Amino acid sequence: MTLSANQAAKEAGVAKKTLLEAIKTGRMSASKNDKGHWQIDPAELFRVFPKTGIEPVTETDTHPPQKTIGNSALEVEVKMLREQLEFKDEILAEIRQERDDWKGQAKTLLIANQNHTEGQGGKRGFFRLFRSQ
Repeated sequence: MTLSANQAAKEAGVAKKTLLEAIKTGRMSASKNDKGHWQIDPAELFRVFPKTGIEPVTETDTHPPQKTIGNSALEVEVKMLREQLEFKDEILAEIRQERDDWKGQAKTLLIANQNHTEGQGGKRGFFRLFRSQ
């Protein structure tokens, strides 16, 4: 089955002029029938003008092109992934804050322990923390 130039332009979502220019420049092959009308193989048409997933706009259309369901599903997935990344970033910021808080407490205890050890004549060791005074 072949397509006329008008049908092919509509299927590819391009202007008829663009289609004929592709034929004349050799970018796309097509033949003429006995009446002199172009006959275009659909495989050749879509090789040169791949389907984009967007419906072509015709002169009679009053609404913008509609995207296919596949693209809508991808958009939803991208949105969900972005939300997950934002959530991950929030959790990571909380974890970093907790880490910094613990680090500050550890430094405070270390300094207090050093001051306490200096006052006791230099006793050292981990277990001195647990001895009664």
